[in-house]
Amino acid sequence: MKTNAKLSKRLFFELDRSDAPRRAVASPNVALKRILAPMDFSECSKKAARYAIALARQFNSEVVLVHVVKPLTPAVTPELVVVETDPMNAELRENAARKLARWRRKYVSMARIKAVVRSGFSIHQEIVAAGRETSADLIVIAAHDKSGLAHLFTGSVAEQVVRHAPCPVLVLREHERDFVALEKRKAGFMPSRRRP
Repeated sequence: MKTNAKLSKRLFFELDRSDAPRRAVASPNVALKRILAPMDFSECSKKAARYAIALARQFNSEVVLVHVVKPLTPAVTPELVVVETDPMNAELRENAARKLARWRRKYVSMARIKAVVRSGFSIHQEIVAAGRETSADLIVIAAHDKSGLAHLFTGSVAEQVVRHAPCPVLVLREHERDFVALEKRKAGFMPSRRRP
């Protein structure tokens, strides 16, 4: 490296070939064995899952995709007929499992990926429980923008996960600068870009 002081009292550094950027290597001090990526199949949650896969590649980790199905509760119609929801709940879980498996197959060549469907009335509690049960070292989750009364009374799922998670949480917003760079052309892996 050479330094060059100009008359303007600014210092410039000139890099030679030996100072060229090197490929990033995982730090031996950081051990990410398992990364949990909650998915609701929105574009933002798919982006978060792609970040989880990129980190898994970097640290030779496993990714656990998790989707939470909110079960339907039995309802009584005005005609006093009880609507049985068990078959509908089973169908919701099966549809979610199919979608998750399809998404997993698309990226399984890039990292070790497991897919899990959970069922529960509180999405954030199910995500936190999945983090504990899988011994996740990191949760990568998408933040969906809420405004007004919805956010005031419930907060976001991502916010609740951050508060109660058993491990660090990386929260991604839909419209922010991306830092993931994989073989975009070769694998068809393209993180969403910030919209103007």
